[in-house]
Amino acid sequence: MAEASLKEQLGSAVKDAMRSKDKIRLTTLRMAQAAIKQIEIDERRELSDDDVLKVLDKMLKQRRDAASQYDAAGRPELADK
Repeated sequence: MAEASLKEQLGSAVKDAMRSKDKIRLTTLRMAQAAIKQIEIDERRELSDDDVLKVLDKMLKQRRDAASQYDAAGRPELADK
């Protein structure tokens, strides 16, 4: 049996987060799904697992940059989030 694609794994993780009522995890996963879907719509093509990884890497870098900016601005509560 073939291994599930990253998009399928994200969908499954969203369902698990909903079942466990983990709001932070659910929000994060939905944000990742939305970013992937937006690129698919913009480029009118299905993203491969490599493309999905690139999107997730980009999102991770953005979040780390934002956290460092919040720390520099003296807003640790936002940086922690």
